[in-house]
Amino acid sequence: MSQAVDLAGLRVRAHACEHVLPLPVRVITVGRALAVDLSAVFPWASVSHSSPAHMTLVYRRSQFTKAQALEVQAFVDAHPLCQPRDVADGADAAGDAGVQGLTFSLRKWGRGSDLIEGQLQQLHADVVEHFASLSEDKGKPRPAHVELYHKSS
Repeated sequence: MSQAVDLAGLRVRAHACEHVLPLPVRVITVGRALAVDLSAVFPWASVSHSSPAHMTLVYRRSQFTKAQALEVQAFVDAHPLCQPRDVADGADAAGDAGVQGLTFSLRKWGRGSDLIEGQLQQLHADVVEHFASLSEDKGKPRPAHVELYHKSS
């Protein structure tokens, strides 16, 4: 019971602010998916199968090869939103002066999930579009989201 209360409180606070995912953005394998690791933003969260908080990029029934995972990581690393910003030059193309990471906010979506909005959502859309041939979500890709669960330990 207290676990649900903790989750509710953390979720309310997570919705009340804008978050920054620090650079470099890490692509991780979670089961049969390639995902962005969000543990730097939500260290208290893990999904039900004990993996860190993450945003799935591409999913399929068979495992991804190491080469495919590296290809997705290279695409993310080269993405314009994932480039370090020069604080001395002022605002970047997105208008964020001195922010060294991807900004995003959360909006409640379903029972335990939150939609991701902002720069992280744009990265998700670009990766999904570029790697559509790797995914089994053809025709209706899942929106950028994160499942937040309170860690039991």
